[in-house]
Amino acid sequence: MRVILFSTFIFLFLISEFNAQDEGSEKKSTYCQDISDKKAIALYEKGKDKKKYKKPERMEFLMKCLEMEPDFAEANLAMGFELVARSKLQEKP
Repeated sequence: MRVILFSTFIFLFLISEFNAQDEGSEKKSTYCQDISDKKAIALYEKGKDKKKYKKPERMEFLMKCLEMEPDFAEANLAMGFELVARSKLQEKP
């Protein structure tokens, strides 16, 4: 039983090391799509920063980002979260 567990552990370790080397050789984007517009990325990062910017500013940054890159998935998601939060605040009496 110990031999089987040990060999399984070694096998999984070798597979993970092989995959880690493959990932390091390619430069992967942290976004769903390749976004080449650095201004749009900067606006998206500002739109996510809740510590530094208030809600209206963040929404403005996200709107400008989406004007530049309408298919920027992460910016669309962040804007959706902001709109849902806004609608929940407006529902309260």
